Amino acid sequence: MGLRMIADYLRPTRTSATIVTAILALFAASWFAKASLPQPNRIPELPAGCVPARIVSMAPSITETLFALGLGHRVVGVTRFCDFPAEVAGLPRVGGHFDPNLEAILRLQPDLVVLMTEQGDLANSLNKLGVRTLAVSDDSVEQVLNTITTLGEHCDATRQAMALVDSLRSRMQAIENRTSGRPRPSVLIVLDRSLDAGAIEDAYVVGRDDYFESLITMAGAQNAYRGPDMPYPVVSIEGIIRMAPDVIIDLAAGWADARSEEVLDDWRRFPQISAVRRNRVYALTADHAPVPGPRFILLLEALAERIHAE
Repeated sequence: MGLRMIADYLRPTRTSATIVTAILALFAASWFAKASLPQPNRIPELPAGCVPARIVSMAPSITETLFALGLGHRVVGVTRFCDFPAEVAGLPRVGGHFDPNLEAILRLQPDLVVLMTEQGDLANSLNKLGVRTLAVSDDSVEQVLNTITTLGEHCDATRQAMALVDSLRSRMQAIENRTSGRPRPSVLIVLDRSLDAGAIEDAYVVGRDDYFESLITMAGAQNAYRGPDMPYPVVSIEGIIRMAPDVIIDLAAGWADARSEEVLDDWRRFPQISAVRRNRVYALTADHAPVPGPRFILLLEALAERIHAE
């Protein structure tokens, strides 16, 4: 399935489905295209002692990282999918991952555009116009941490980056310590599905994906998906029944906590699934759950807490 088709097939099924769709498309783009995209033209680095003062961010995870490093005051433009922190609400929008608005970017007169590694075409276009770019990746937890370090190095925030990475690694180690030696249940993470149908229809689940699979492993579990080598396969309820997951995590991002029972009611129709029968289905409604930025640690802690509820 092509990248655009993947984005089109992720149905807008809830309030925040647009952001969920965008993030899934970013993950899919990285997985499918990293080996074949053109490399950006080389542009000289900023002069020694000069740091970027006008930054455009081309992904929600990049925007969150820049603000986490205390660089929010330098961000002058973001994508239409960037909604955290609240300060980004008033910033100019420069399109999305697949349809960046080059003119809008240039109007902001950035001295640095931070984009994803698979956005080689955009990087080339900007480089030809003399705009410096920095490509980063968020296709694994380690890459998320590397992105924090890289942005710190390029934006004169090395100390802040080191402190943030150290804090995240400390929390990751605490989870490993708590889950070490415990049984490793099989976990199915549902990334997207219709939440208004009153039933479990075709669901996008975590397949062979470095980012989410690594979170499952760090949380002391194993991925229930055992199918073909795809990052986000679409599975039916029959397929989920065959997987027999011990735990199901439904990322109902954007739904209020008060509506989580509606999410769980859909699953209660299928007591033949062990996770359902044993009340091991959990709805995570936080908007940050699908975003591979610094707040991944919140998702990891939530996963570990629910997977090892005992």
